Amino acid sequence: MIENKLNNIYPYSFSREMDFMFTGEYLNGTLFFEYNPDKNEYISVKEIQDRNNLLRFGTVGHGIRIYFDIPTGSFYIDGNKIDFLYKIKDKEYTLTNNFKLYNDLIYFKNVYSDFNTKTGYHGSFNIYGYNLGYETKIIKDDIEFYFKPILNIAQNQPMNFQIRLVSNKDLDGEIVIKVNNLKQYNIYAPLQKNEGGQLTWIIRN
Repeated sequence: MIENKLNNIYPYSFSREMDFMFTGEYLNGTLFFEYNPDKNEYISVKEIQDRNNLLRFGTVGHGIRIYFDIPTGSFYIDGNKIDFLYKIKDKEYTLTNNFKLYNDLIYFKNVYSDFNTKTGYHGSFNIYGYNLGYETKIIKDDIEFYFKPILNIAQNQPMNFQIRLVSNKDLDGEIVIKVNNLKQYNIYAPLQKNEGGQLTWIIRN
């Protein structure tokens, strides 16, 4: 079994400017971080190379490790596994765990800045949210799903998933969220052909 190095890294940001920073792990065990304190350099998600050999991608901060597995798309939040599927009556379509690479990475920050309309002065930019996820296409039977789960880590608010799902057919079903394969949350989510649907799922302790 390949060691999960992200589970053992220091769960705080190296940068004083960010409460969270992204990090990742390759198949060969190499780790990378958004901020390199030795060089005082930052990288962007666009600069991440060799994504076909990525094993995990996530973020650390405030003592918490959050990431998803590239080969499965399953999220792990402080050790809790989260999976997604779409269910129509007795038929289930898995959105994670599909023997494909979930390596179309998404990571961005929510920022704000004060602006004085009289003087035109811009204050410093402040980060109030961090967003982590991916987008992918999944084909099941004759149905094509576009799936885009984004985990939002907001300041002074509970974490939440912004889940976007599009189908090439009209579907009357529900999104099912499984936590540790024990708890299950069913959310009614009918889909119209080629029209995006989006829901917010707030993570409760």
